[in-house]
Amino acid sequence: IPNSYYTQKFLIDNKLNHTSVISDYLNFNYLTDNFSNEELNKKQDLIIYNPAKNGDFLNKIRSKTSELEWVPIQNMTQVEVKKLMNSAKIYIDFGFHPGRERMPREACLAKCCLIIGKDGAAKYKQDMPIMDYYHFESKDENIEDIVKVIHDCLNNYKIKIKDFNTYEVDIRNAEARFNKEVKEVF
Repeated sequence: IPNSYYTQKFLIDNKLNHTSVISDYLNFNYLTDNFSNEELNKKQDLIIYNPAKNGDFLNKIRSKTSELEWVPIQNMTQVEVKKLMNSAKIYIDFGFHPGRERMPREACLAKCCLIIGKDGAAKYKQDMPIMDYYHFESKDENIEDIVKVIHDCLNNYKIKIKDFNTYEVDIRNAEARFNKEVKEVF
């Protein structure tokens, strides 16, 4: 049984008639945060990313924004990752998404603006329901636009973060959706 639209589409395209999806949901620890305005004001001009999932394309973006503070998410405990996400304004991911990825969802709940590629499941709004403004193919001709969005998110964070409210609600409702999907399938 697929856990994302991307997987479901792959199965259907390959004549495997698994049409039901059973999604997943995040650990309860990530669902308890509700950020106050005071906490949002404490967000730092940090851009966080997972170096294990990003490669040359992200390096090109980083080279165009060397004046900004980029922090890799690596060699950290879950508590340290959550603390970093809670302090950052932007999470960027141009890696391949084999399904609904955990880290972008956690970053969304931590009130990070998301700038996401379109590889794998990230290509589909059903799996990555963010506005097109923040959603890019990994092509060199998009780098300047991505850099503009980065600066826009840093300079207008309290306005831009509202663009992710719908995705946050979707993430917070995932457990109820999961329970409904399980009942429908079984």
